[in-house]
Amino acid sequence: GDKPSDIRACAVLMLLTVYGLRPSEVKSLVLSDFDWEHERLTITSTKQIRRKRIFPLSRPVGEAVLRYLQEVRPRSSYKNVFLTLDGTRPIRDIYMLVSR
Repeated sequence: GDKPSDIRACAVLMLLTVYGLRPSEVKSLVLSDFDWEHERLTITSTKQIRRKRIFPLSRPVGEAVLRYLQEVRPRSSYKNVFLTLDGTRPIRDIYMLVSR
């Protein structure tokens, strides 16, 4: 859909399904995790040992995230990629976000 919440949910769902990320990993993504120039995505694992994994950024995922960043994400001092729609804080619950 074209509603802001749908655009955000689409980007989140793409990250969950294409890369098999955990909800906690999506929630903790920061803007610098996306290397647009080299088309890479860096994931810092949140389970047990903190380790970094680097993925090639697929075009559909990149387009979904970029659409969210350009059209929906409010300007904010937070570095988290996914914020509440009013930009007051990072999102807390991925399940609530995508179950609507």
